[in-house]
Amino acid sequence: MKVEEFFNKEDEEIVSFDFSDEVLRNKRVRGDKYKALKEEYLNKNIDIFRKYILYKKDFNKCDPDTNGGLLKDIYEEVWDDKIDNKILNSCSSNNKTKYYSDTMTSVQNLLSNYYISLCSDEWDDYKKEHSDVQYFSIEIFKEMFENDKKYPKFKKAFENEKVREFVKHYHTLGNYIPVPYGFNKARSGSFASHDMWDITLEKIKEYYHIREQSKDISKSLEVILELLHMKDTINKTINWLDSFGTWENFVDKNFLMENDKNKNYVDKSYNIIKLANHHFSDSQIKSDEYLKYFEELTNIIKGRTLIIKEYYKNKLNK
Repeated sequence: MKVEEFFNKEDEEIVSFDFSDEVLRNKRVRGDKYKALKEEYLNKNIDIFRKYILYKKDFNKCDPDTNGGLLKDIYEEVWDDKIDNKILNSCSSNNKTKYYSDTMTSVQNLLSNYYISLCSDEWDDYKKEHSDVQYFSIEIFKEMFENDKKYPKFKKAFENEKVREFVKHYHTLGNYIPVPYGFNKARSGSFASHDMWDITLEKIKEYYHIREQSKDISKSLEVILELLHMKDTINKTINWLDSFGTWENFVDKNFLMENDKNKNYVDKSYNIIKLANHHFSDSQIKSDEYLKYFEELTNIIKGRTLIIKEYYKNKLNK
């Protein structure tokens, strides 16, 4: 599919367009088993959690972050200003044949913590029966999903429409951004503890603020070290952030500001919108905030998709 064809779709089609579908549709799979699973995955009536399990267990190589296709073409058309493209260059391989990408807020850690927080007694019983279990993995998610009568609290927790809508939209345009090599994994932290874009933005904004206020590079470097949880991608991340120049430019160029019609991560005064009572130093979400958080994230992902669409259409008409 061409970029222009994508943005000419109706809004509802665009905000729900799953880029993992597009990648898998163009992938050849071998064997009757995987051909049948591919057909099931691409069936529009598939249960969203069954699809999520298939993605994690069987088709994780179809990650839109790491594959060529429509998403990368959109990056070229939307993030490339055709004049001085330092921004996209910071997010490309040396030969510019590949763009690195980030799913801004991922699913597994949020779903795990949501279940453990809401269903702690059921989870404790499960661990008593399985003494070797340390954390709520995709394997356990699959087991409980397929045996929901045995795990009624799991079933009730994941029947909630706000959770289902978030999972439905996490592979759509509004949840993607081009980033430097290594940034995605590094900023996510241990067991994806910080893989949420609202708290990622806290450190990015802090970096720009410190850099503007102080000439001591070591102070802004400390922020990057905290953001990435490791040192491997420091230089690439600094070059990427510096290519925008300011926090305001970072927000504008990455389509992170809300408008009158659509939600986003940042308000019109360039303040990060608080989605839950958590922050970078304490990323855990409280049990009574998860459903609101899922709802807010879904609205932001959908809203940001339409903001990117509006930018593309205006650019095309100039």
